[in-house]
Amino acid sequence: MSGKKGSEVASVLKMGETARKDTDKKYDIKINDLEKKTQSTYGKAQNLKHTILEKKIQGTKEAQQMFASQLKQEEERLAAIKEQAVVKFKAKDIQGRLAEVKRELASADKKAADIRARIAYKHDYCDNEYREATAVKNTYSACRADYENIYNTAVQNLNGVTAELNRLNKLNSEAQQIAEQIEKMNIIAKEKQESDSFRQKISDTVASIDKKIAEKFLADEYSDIEKSAQRFYAMTDKEVLNSFSQYYEKVTAFVGSLNAKYAQWQQEKADAEGLKQQVLEMTAEQFEDPYQCALGNEDSEQLPLFQFLKKYVETDFETKYNAGMNKIEKLLAEEKFVEAKQVLSEAQNTVIEASSFAANLSERIKAKSGLALELYNIMSDMGYDVCDEIIDENPDKGFRITCQAGDEIIDFNTVNIDEDGRVIVDIDHTEAVGGTCKNAWPKIVKKLREAGIPMTDVTKNGNSILYAQNVQIQGVNTNQPQRAKLN
Repeated sequence: MSGKKGSEVASVLKMGETARKDTDKKYDIKINDLEKKTQSTYGKAQNLKHTILEKKIQGTKEAQQMFASQLKQEEERLAAIKEQAVVKFKAKDIQGRLAEVKRELASADKKAADIRARIAYKHDYCDNEYREATAVKNTYSACRADYENIYNTAVQNLNGVTAELNRLNKLNSEAQQIAEQIEKMNIIAKEKQESDSFRQKISDTVASIDKKIAEKFLADEYSDIEKSAQRFYAMTDKEVLNSFSQYYEKVTAFVGSLNAKYAQWQQEKADAEGLKQQVLEMTAEQFEDPYQCALGNEDSEQLPLFQFLKKYVETDFETKYNAGMNKIEKLLAEEKFVEAKQVLSEAQNTVIEASSFAANLSERIKAKSGLALELYNIMSDMGYDVCDEIIDENPDKGFRITCQAGDEIIDFNTVNIDEDGRVIVDIDHTEAVGGTCKNAWPKIVKKLREAGIPMTDVTKNGNSILYAQNVQIQGVNTNQPQRAKLN
């Protein structure tokens, strides 16, 4: 027994290299972008917190006399808002985890280089190197998974700090409403001497109410306010002076309740629509053509997520996503924003899962395309006229490579990598006149091994072409299938 061969170790390292390729570069851009957005949003939240805490609102002496209870109530509301004006969200660590993964990648790169150096002139008895190469490949795969987890954490951080910013925006809006309300009271108190000014203030306050919004959220209460205002306008001047505070507090309390309901409605609407936009942006993520990338074409076609998946495989991701989005559109039309947000979260999870699947599909096609390109170049360098064909026009299904030198034809019917990462090469060889395939194949196999394609033997009619010492091949223009043995 010669143990594991150097070519097998090279193959494992090749698979590891495929998993390693561009992992940190690809995810660093996405994660850093999310981090920048998170930090920017966190800064906005901190600024908003200071804006709320710095609000100083005070009623005039006249306002204190006229609106004592209401001013006290507004001041208590403002104090309560300030107590809530704290940025509670704490982002989970991203950079520390990134640094750790990069250290693991660097260590794995160093180990891979060491293994390659050790097997450069060692063809047999490479069991230790094979185990180490497998460990390196597993490390690359684990690091890729770590990058995906870190990316998901970055998304959660951005969602969390965005929710905190929205909460502080709502508090600031409420504080601003309090400031405006007290300012109105100061103005009204200043004009207290004139009963007509009181009537005008009631009239203006009622007129400032958006009728459509009031009838949408507080229809019965709004009708009562309108009737009360009409009674107030009909009072004598003395009655106006005595009754103004009561009526104004009733109207302003209504305005406050209406503003609160409308603000809540606006916030729920903004939350749902914001999450919807975020999900739409995620589906618009562009994926490059993995086959063209493997060929080194930098200006390859860019496709959005679901178009990319549809081009190569059949999945139910888009169906699930579209079903969810249809439901969401209906809920948004019905203004059921909280329910819509819940369904949007499910749609977002579907998109995240589909994006991860697409990334893995892209890497798989790049590996298969790279394998076919290696084989194409090797056979071309050996003097064959080479033609290649994408099976079913889908590089995920593999490639067919036809090589001809004179009347000799080597047809690599299938060049592929299965789901377990094993290389598959099926060959149909039409010999040249004189039947000299046994002379050509050792050179071909040697080149393939050097490129990391783990071919161990080629057989014909049950006999090894590579290792048989005295095989006599008779006949001309034979067309017997040959099979590459691969590990």
